[in-house]
Amino acid sequence: MPGDAPSRRSSLVPTLLLLTLPLNWTHSKPSVRGCVASAVKDGATNQRSRHSASFPCPRPSSLAGYETPPASLVIPSDIIDYDGPFDGTTNATHPNMKRHGDGIDYLRDPTHLAAFEQGFAMLATRGLSFDLQCAPGQLPAAAELCARHPGTRVVIDHLGKPRHLDGSAEDAPKLAEWRAGMAKMAALPQVCVKLSMLGYSVPGWHADTNKEALLKGLVLEVIDLFGASRCMFASNYHVNAQVSDSDGKCSTGPEMTELYDRFEAWVGHMTDVENASLFAGTAEDFYRI
Repeated sequence: MPGDAPSRRSSLVPTLLLLTLPLNWTHSKPSVRGCVASAVKDGATNQRSRHSASFPCPRPSSLAGYETPPASLVIPSDIIDYDGPFDGTTNATHPNMKRHGDGIDYLRDPTHLAAFEQGFAMLATRGLSFDLQCAPGQLPAAAELCARHPGTRVVIDHLGKPRHLDGSAEDAPKLAEWRAGMAKMAALPQVCVKLSMLGYSVPGWHADTNKEALLKGLVLEVIDLFGASRCMFASNYHVNAQVSDSDGKCSTGPEMTELYDRFEAWVGHMTDVENASLFAGTAEDFYRI
């Protein structure tokens, strides 16, 4: 593996750019607040993202200009992680949900799901995909939503976000909830997974061999569940290494070179075809690069 790493990485430049360039860019077409837009120009990929929890699904008026959207335009969802009123420490509700007071569960609250699903239903008709970032407890509801819209391509962000594991007995209920939800999502052929922001799941994994072994096991479990052709390694790189890796839950994080060294080592036993999917092919297919 070490000997062929440079050639593999050189072939991944377009994909890595898609997944790593900085934030805050507005597409020239009507933008969707709080969503990610990407564009391919002259064979190079350019992405910027804008994050907000104020409007997590596409507004019909925002998409009205896309009679036939460019194949390179991808507008995934905003952050909708919700696991009860945000308390800052013990639950998996994203801090941005504070903008809704105690937060809104767009996937499980019937008073909000209908409007959310109306926007979600528009994506397939416009050739768009959906990046799903949610709490593990929301995954079964997400699976029900996705099952009703089999033509909408969905990628689960950040391994499905099992939260703050350390190898202790307290991990068991967290993992049981996550596994149940991921199994439901894996049953839907239009759903893929990003293997990213892994330090959120196991903070400090990059500096602790036991924690790395725990995390590696979870990554391989997801690859086995979905198949390599539906999984993609991603750096999530923005701000700095620690924020990119753990959303600030750890004071340090692996830099890009170290991160991809670990990724390659974890899947070194897999075939060249599987590696090609994990490091480039799945992302290229999903985002139509």
